[in-house]
Amino acid sequence: MILRTLRIERFGRFAEGEWEFASGLTVVRGPNEAGKSTMREAIVRLLLPGKKIDTTDGGFMALTAWGSDRRFALSCEFECDGSRFELLRDFDQRRVELRCAATDELLTSEPAVAERLWALLQVGTREVYETTACLAQQEFAGLQAGKEVAELLQQTVSGSAARGGAQVVLGELDSQIRALTRGMKTAAPKITGPIRMLMA
Repeated sequence: MILRTLRIERFGRFAEGEWEFASGLTVVRGPNEAGKSTMREAIVRLLLPGKKIDTTDGGFMALTAWGSDRRFALSCEFECDGSRFELLRDFDQRRVELRCAATDELLTSEPAVAERLWALLQVGTREVYETTACLAQQEFAGLQAGKEVAELLQQTVSGSAARGGAQVVLGELDSQIRALTRGMKTAAPKITGPIRMLMA
């Protein structure tokens, strides 16, 4: 997924704001209280809200722009698999829309939008998304200690630079999948994995 634009209304320190992102890596920097973390939180809330749009949870009001009594609205344009999408989450109007520009398909129910976003993003949780799609200020603190950017990104995404990085993690996952599915492809396997045993 490539985020192309982000629009924020009444969110955190922003009464409103709009940004366009170029292809490739985007770095957002600025002084303390400039809104970097607020922008990051807006992106996560927009793509992975985790709660129904009609919630009355006080946490939503805490994210509302300072001095506003209305809930926030977030929107973006993004590309995924060659298609362009427009996403709107208006928590004040309790409205959600996901439109595919190529087909003009419009989804307006939270369950349908959430399902499509999960399929497009292919991440299981907010934690996975935050770990792989955006890095926070504390993750860049290592740069001051002399780490290379590539090493820092590798360590953050994979969770460990010392263990061989993402390739080792992917290898471990593949090994676990093979162990779980052992015996699934043969009619009378000699050795079975947990999934095959459950099916017996």
